[in-house]
Amino acid sequence: MGLRHLIHWSAVSAMEYLPICNRANRCVGRAARATVHAQGLLHRAVHVLVFNKSGQIFLQRRGADKDTFPGWWDTSVGGHVDLGETPRETALRELREELGLTGEPRLIGEIAPMEKTGWEFVTVYELTTDQTPHWDGVEVVDGRWVSPEELEPLLIHGEVALTPSFRETFAFWAGRQAALLKESESTA
Repeated sequence: MGLRHLIHWSAVSAMEYLPICNRANRCVGRAARATVHAQGLLHRAVHVLVFNKSGQIFLQRRGADKDTFPGWWDTSVGGHVDLGETPRETALRELREELGLTGEPRLIGEIAPMEKTGWEFVTVYELTTDQTPHWDGVEVVDGRWVSPEELEPLLIHGEVALTPSFRETFAFWAGRQAALLKESESTA
């Protein structure tokens, strides 16, 4: 998009207010996005891992104007839970806004806040789709499908800049998948 869209997006982002939470993940107030990030206040976010029918995961490259990890590769879709919004509503909104995708993401679980997630309670979803992602070139500047075989050395050797939050989200997702596999093998 053009400069006008970039200026509008940056101004909206700067004025954004987020619900802040206590350790029990109960909303206790709100604060400006910049304050939340600068002071490490607990808040909520959603990450959606998007897979295609071949089992590849989609990675997005963050825009240069993002306030954290600009230009780094990240989870397929991610965003803050707005005031009055549920994590599921956030997942659906962010899928549409960031990649132009629709569908019903499957809930995987929640990651407790920590430094690696930017002090976010991260609700993790996955979506398998045959849709082609489309991004705006500002918030998301690039994207690519990556096979598990291609992703492993990226995670291990750090050949590209992957956000700590993506690393934590993917590890959480992989742990859940391994637990489900073990459970299904024990009941067979």
